[in-house]
Amino acid sequence: MHVCSNIDKTFSYALTFSSQILTLVDSLNANYRPENEILSFASLAGQNIEEATITCGSEYTCKICAENCSVIGNNLVLNSNSTLNIEFPFPVNNLFFVADPSSALPKIDINFSTYKYGLESQYEIEASNGQYNCASDYAYAVAMNINSTEGSASLAFSSLVFSIDWAFIPSLTYGPSYPETSITNFNGNCVAYAVIKLDQSLTNSILPKRDDNGILNRTTDLYPGKVIAGLKKVLLEENIEMKEIGKYDICDFSSYKIAIVCDPYRYYHVIRQNLNVKWSHYIIGVGEMNRYSETEYILDPNESIFLNVSSNVSGAETHFDATSFVGYFSVRSIANE
Repeated sequence: MHVCSNIDKTFSYALTFSSQILTLVDSLNANYRPENEILSFASLAGQNIEEATITCGSEYTCKICAENCSVIGNNLVLNSNSTLNIEFPFPVNNLFFVADPSSALPKIDINFSTYKYGLESQYEIEASNGQYNCASDYAYAVAMNINSTEGSASLAFSSLVFSIDWAFIPSLTYGPSYPETSITNFNGNCVAYAVIKLDQSLTNSILPKRDDNGILNRTTDLYPGKVIAGLKKVLLEENIEMKEIGKYDICDFSSYKIAIVCDPYRYYHVIRQNLNVKWSHYIIGVGEMNRYSETEYILDPNESIFLNVSSNVSGAETHFDATSFVGYFSVRSIANE
């Protein structure tokens, strides 16, 4: 399957938001998750559909690359030589391509580019009740064409229905990148790594200090409250503000998300979210990582994927089982306030 070269795989997060979304951004404690979104192909009329944009509900913009396609009435029409590529600004799930009632319903070939697995294998889909149901988790792009066995068949799409995976939305315009550009001489721990975007001087910092029992006393402190209070205190001393935030909340424009897991009374671990949606973390003696297996990226930093973390370096976090998820937090610099 050909994928249009003008689809930018590092889609910009500079989006056009409706008042509804702006309200969500302003009220960071609103655990709002919208129902299915509808993208109407009628809005492509008058555009160069080989390099077009399409707005969903006046909230954000998707990129369209439709080669050898045409817009007829309110429909986007594909033929046997057509290739349709759509790129989304956020991870999406459960896509339903809705065909015009009068359209033929040939088989289609489709593949996804996902944050979790990269480019997935091509597979074949048949229509059901006038729509093509395309299930894929954490997709940021979809490419399709009519199956070659269908001859000269054509297909008219009226709309695309899908759901946004709000759980994995990063900061809108701000956040670290992976791999970390400041990691060359890094000699810190997971906390320093998580906030190095906010303070480059923390490259060689262990936060909090291992002997600071005022922050964490592993024999008496209760989790997760002491972890949260302790990290807030030590980060504030570095002019970094840490605040609780919901899993589905969006960070403001000068902060990004971190998450904390812990092995009660033994250790805790901090993970950060990068601008490419994936999460990454740092283990002394091992380095920075954005995967928890050879094939799967960290998309949901829950405790189950941080079991049996180990390092062979003396004095490092030699072993811990993160059996408790502490929570999600936003971090930002207040050095200039």
